[in-house]
Order: sequence, then C-alpha cells, then structure tokens
Amino acid sequence: MARIIEIWRKPAAAGLPVRYTVGNNPVLASGDSVDDVIVSAIDYRETGALAGKRLNAPVFVIDFEDSFIQRFIPVGEIIDIAYETKEAEKVKTPALEA
Repeated sequence: MARIIEIWRKPAAAGLPVRYTVGNNPVLASGDSVDDVIVSAIDYRETGALAGKRLNAPVFVIDFEDSFIQRFIPVGEIIDIAYETKEAEKVKTPALEA
C-alpha cells in the first residue's frame, strides 16, 4: 500500500498552507513555513464520520505531531500528491534496438 508523504493544495484563504510534507512544517504560498507544527501523517478518507464530523465528500486528513488537531482538505483542492510504496514499482519498457 502506498503512503502519502506530501500534498499541495490550491492557494486558498490568506494564511493557509499550500504544502504539507510528513516530517516537516507546513509551507505557505509565500514560501514561509509554519514553525509551530510538524506534519506527522497524511491520510485519505472517503465519506463517513471522523471525530464527530460528517464527511460528505472525500478528503485528505492532515495530522500534526504532539497535537490533537487535524485539518481536512477536500480532494478538489489538491493539485499534487507525492507518495511512496513499500517496493519499487516494475515498469514495462520496450526493448531497445541496437
């Protein structure tokens, strides 16, 4: 199973981060980082309920180290996702001619 390690969101309201990378501080559109929090995990959730909040559309959930706060970002606001897999994916390539 793939593990999400970074997401980029569309620039939204002023002051909201646009890049979330596991193990790092969130980064604002200006390039400045939010120094008081570190992203611990990024997860994808379908519809359902989470922490008493009803999810009506798929979201990405951002967890922060040493905090009970989570940020939900709707899938439609995401412009790029980086993930890693447990093993390298095998890519089929055509044979090269000599």
